[in-house]
Amino acid sequence: MQRSVNQIQGALAGTPMGNLLSWALGKDYVPLALTGNGGETVENVPDPNHPLGMRWGRATTPDALPDSVEALFAGVSGQPALVDTRALRAYARRHGLPEPVRTRVDTAFIEVPALDAFDGVICVPDTTLSADLPR
Repeated sequence: MQRSVNQIQGALAGTPMGNLLSWALGKDYVPLALTGNGGETVENVPDPNHPLGMRWGRATTPDALPDSVEALFAGVSGQPALVDTRALRAYARRHGLPEPVRTRVDTAFIEVPALDAFDGVICVPDTTLSADLPR
């Protein structure tokens, strides 16, 4: 649950729970991002008959964008990986590398100041969905 405010505008805009927790807990709040680079993920499917105008469906996890958090883990396969964002920021600055500016949510990549929003990132090789979503 990210500590930073959402960059999303419009109907999906809102204050992330992590932002509220960060205000309440201060330095005791340690947000971790969880993502994956393979398998399947949720996809928002337009559905005029659904009260929200969309429903969830299954989709193949998209390839990581070059400026995404997921791209940091593109070469790591077979095992979950964890990185401390403070070490990542120091490494990027020392080597003149850009910091990631987006992360994957479902099948989309949204702008998130990832190294400010999270204290650590966990990436798993593959994700699957629960059995209650149709195939």
